Amino acid sequence: MKTTLLTLFSLAAWGQNASVPIAGYLMDGAAVRPIVGVPGASHQGAPLTLPDDLRILRLGPASAVALGVSAGSGAALLYDLESGSRTMLDRARPNSTAGVFSPLGTALALSFDDGWTQVFARSGDQWNLTTEFSTSATAIAVSDDGGSALLAEPGGLTLRNASGVAVVAPAAKAFTFLAGSNTPAYVTGSRLQAGEVSFDLGEDSVSYLLASPRASTLLLARADGRVATFDDHLQQLFTASCDCPVNGLDSAGRPGTVRLLADTGGILWLADAAAGNPLYFVPALRDASAQ
Repeated sequence: MKTTLLTLFSLAAWGQNASVPIAGYLMDGAAVRPIVGVPGASHQGAPLTLPDDLRILRLGPASAVALGVSAGSGAALLYDLESGSRTMLDRARPNSTAGVFSPLGTALALSFDDGWTQVFARSGDQWNLTTEFSTSATAIAVSDDGGSALLAEPGGLTLRNASGVAVVAPAAKAFTFLAGSNTPAYVTGSRLQAGEVSFDLGEDSVSYLLASPRASTLLLARADGRVATFDDHLQQLFTASCDCPVNGLDSAGRPGTVRLLADTGGILWLADAAAGNPLYFVPALRDASAQ
């Protein structure tokens, strides 16, 4: 009975009850749900009570801080899902349409419909604008110091930093930076590349890549549900499969916890990039009133 009642608690209750473990968070349309419990024994909680004027763009990779936009002014901000506190991003243009965090969550990039991109990096309690530029990129990744950006542009995968702009690869299916580093990691053809090190994946298939803030690992997911983790030297650590079609990866507000984006009838598949068995699932919601 206690577990059932816990799913009805608001955000304030989660923060006040330290005995309730939160495995992570998930985006559910415009709502955000907590994943209550521990890996292997968890369930989807009721949507958090969020401010009416807040639109969440992206969950953070290392903490319960989400990137959002004020629905009224369009101002970009960071919102703590557990305390409700806000940190405004000074000098951010209004009405960002997308955003992405760096692997450790210490930098982020805002994208806009006109092709403009702004990169911010954290210094203490402040977030500072480090660079901004126009790009035709369809996807972007940013390093943890905010000094480098990877861009999926028509001419290939491009690295942009203080030294200039250079094409890293003619094309890349997925890309990121190694955690705490300016080293690009990407999948091109059948090869996973990180700096000068490469790993032969054995086949050319649709892949998704995310650098974990926990234990400096990379998590690679393929469209057919196969998942593998690698250290920063591309030594393969573990493999597993959800036997489900995967169309992306997303952070879940906890270090190392990654959500596999897949159409599985409401069942959630999560990966812990630093665990011995990296995959576990969370049952679908059973009570329609909780949706």
